[in-house]
This record gives sequence, structure tokens and C-alpha cells, in this order.
Amino acid sequence: MILYRLLLIGAFTVLTTAQSPCDPMTQYERDGQCCNMCGKGTSMTPSTSCEFPQCRECLDGEYQEGYTKESLCNRQPYCDTHLNFEKPVHSKTAKTICKCIEGFHCAAKDCKTCVAHTQCGPGQGAQTKGSHTHDTQCEECPEGTFSNETSWSSPCKEWTSCEGIFYTEQKGTSTSDTKCVASSRLHIVVICVVLLVAAVIAALATAFICKAHMKEKAKPCIELCRGDEHRPLQHIEVRTPVEDIEAEPEQSLLEISSEGPVTVMGNPVREEYGKSEIFPRQESQTETCPSL
Repeated sequence: MILYRLLLIGAFTVLTTAQSPCDPMTQYERDGQCCNMCGKGTSMTPSTSCEFPQCRECLDGEYQEGYTKESLCNRQPYCDTHLNFEKPVHSKTAKTICKCIEGFHCAAKDCKTCVAHTQCGPGQGAQTKGSHTHDTQCEECPEGTFSNETSWSSPCKEWTSCEGIFYTEQKGTSTSDTKCVASSRLHIVVICVVLLVAAVIAALATAFICKAHMKEKAKPCIELCRGDEHRPLQHIEVRTPVEDIEAEPEQSLLEISSEGPVTVMGNPVREEYGKSEIFPRQESQTETCPSL
């Protein structure tokens, strides 16, 4: 009984001593104390402080995926573009995986080289499209489908279904599609529609030309009918009665003078009949008798 207790105490002591108080993810033990590690994408320089280590960033083409106490970063794998690999974009915190270019896949599990996908010929289609790690799987085109090309990615395509005014002239095969032809009734409908449209256009054009021609012929008549509208208005002078009275004697003299000769007193000269010439005669004045 005593021996059993001693064994339990010894086992507990060993387990307690073996268990480290340091964080295994971010720390490591050195000389009995917990030291901090450098973070992702960095490496630790030698002779650094345990609590505050000096970390160096990884160079181009290097990486460090987790916390580390190592003094060197890991080298990225070399992806040779001449071996049909894509040009890689390296990260300093993760390992680069070399990938084959489109149309190629890894030749083996280690993927040191890339080989082209299998090409499916006419009458065949890609059942499983090729990827970076797997080749293309081809299959024979089943009934109702066809393939008329050589491709590593194209599956078999379904035959065209002739419907409506189209009918099947030739059935499809594994390498050709169904040939559909339009019914002859469609040609008649198309011709009728074209003729109807042409007739409407011709009628509209004829109506437009006739309208323009009639407008040109009617233009002189319209101008003749509207001729009086363009004559200038007559100027009418308005006079007052006083102006008419003052102007009347002068007007009378002018009318008399325009009709013939007048005497000094303004009386018209009378012409005696039978004489070819008229001689003026002094008018007699009224004599007044002297008063006795």
C-alpha cells in the first residue's frame, strides 16, 4: 500500500516536471525560461533577446508559414514556365504550389512537369473536363448529340429541333447537326409582305410628289388673288372748313386761268364768234355824274 502511494507520487512529479509552461505556438523554452518566436513571413536573427527577439523579413522567393525561432526562411519551389507551368505569384507567408497552364495537367503526383490534356475528336465529347491535376476523359456522343470539332473541353451538343414552319431535311449524326429547312409557305408569306411594303412606300411617294406639283401650279393663282392686298394705301389729307374756304378762291382762280385768258380784274375774256383772233378790250368803268 505504501509502495503504491510512492509510485503515484513519483508519476505525478514526472508529469509535472515534463509539462512546459511555455506556449508551444508562439514561444520556446531556453535556459529554463519562455522565449518569444518570430511571426509569419520572418526569421530570427542570432543572439537576440529572449523576450524581445529581432526578426528579419523573408526575402523574395522565400516564405515562413508559422511562428519560428529559425534564422533562415524556407525557399519557394521553382515553377518553370518552359515546362508549361504558370508564372507564380509568391507569398512570404505561404508555400507556392506550381500550377500547370490551361490545357495541361501534372504528369505525376510530385507535379515536376505538365503534359497536355487528351483531345476528344469528332463524334466524341469531354465527359470530364481536364484540370490542373487530372486529364480529360472523353466519351462517344450518345444518340441525339454530336461533336464536329477536336477539343479537350467541349462536351457533345444536342441536335437542333426543327419546329414551327421548319422541317427536318436531314437527321443529325454523331458528327453533324440536324439540318432544318423552312417550309415553302414561308417564302410566299415573305414575298407578299415585301410586295405590300413596297406598294405602300410607292403610294406615299406618289402622293407626296403630286401634292408638291399641285402646290407649285396653284402658286400663281394665289398670288393673283392676293395682289390687291399688296397695293399701298392712298393718302387722304384731312382739312378743316377754314382751310377749305381760304383755299377756295385760289383754287377758283387757278381753274379759271387754266380754262383761258382773264382780264386785269380777273374776269374771263370772252371770244366773239366769227373772229379768228381775239384782241383784249379795256373794260369800261362806271361813270358818275357830277352833282350840280
